[in-house]
Amino acid sequence: MKYMSSKRFLFTGLCVVVITTSFTACKKDTVGNSFQRMVGKWKQVEYATDDNNNGIMDPQEIHNVDKSYDDEIKFNQDSTGVETVIVGGTTTNYPFTWMFTEGQTIQRNGVGHDTVTYSVQSITSESLTLMTQTGYGAAWYIYAKK
Repeated sequence: MKYMSSKRFLFTGLCVVVITTSFTACKKDTVGNSFQRMVGKWKQVEYATDDNNNGIMDPQEIHNVDKSYDDEIKFNQDSTGVETVIVGGTTTNYPFTWMFTEGQTIQRNGVGHDTVTYSVQSITSESLTLMTQTGYGAAWYIYAKK
């Protein structure tokens, strides 16, 4: 009888630990859908090019954005947006419209860019990684939420 009581106590304790960790493991990152998390202002902090053409963003291919280059992109709730690029003190705004197409793919249409399709590699409440195919291979753009 004492053995069964110990097993029950151990099982109950294990359940409490599992339930507690489940609740604490849920982060704000997963709140809302991809569209809701996409809305807002983002600042490009890194970029990567697929130098070895293996289709993977390898650590040696990731680069910090140069301090003389500032790229911010704003996705609005009404599916409009603007990308603001500042290079050498010159500011250029690129307005666009955007929408999710299939799954985690967004399509961006606008002035300064033809239609560009991005695969959303990851999106949380704090970071966004977009990938697109260029004439030189895959390119990744990594943003931080402002």
